[in-house]
Amino acid sequence: MAGPPSLPFGAAKTLDSSGNATSDAYTPSGAGNYNFRAVYAGAAYFAGSQSADIAEPLVVAKANSTTATLLSASSTTLGESVTDAVTVTGSPTIPTGSVIFQISTDGGTTFIAFGASQTPKRQRSRYF
Repeated sequence: MAGPPSLPFGAAKTLDSSGNATSDAYTPSGAGNYNFRAVYAGAAYFAGSQSADIAEPLVVAKANSTTATLLSASSTTLGESVTDAVTVTGSPTIPTGSVIFQISTDGGTTFIAFGASQTPKRQRSRYF
């Protein structure tokens, strides 16, 4: 039974005197499951062969991110607005996508989403 198409990476490697070779480095393109295999083309006295299709699984986890926010003011007067700026960092690259800003009016127990700026309606603490 034929499996899905294979994508070669790197150039063919010459076996050493013990029959060993090492692939080029491979950097996965995203999080998910990958399977590696090797295909031996054969030589004058040996038929070709390949390793099992799922003998070398690799699970790639999503990279970690860190989210930091900075409120435009730590106190305000009723009727004035504040904004919340966010920086999302990660490794090995800068994260992409979007963020949802949320606000809590009960000390951080529950949060609801809000737009880019928030004008407090009642005088009490707001937690971003």
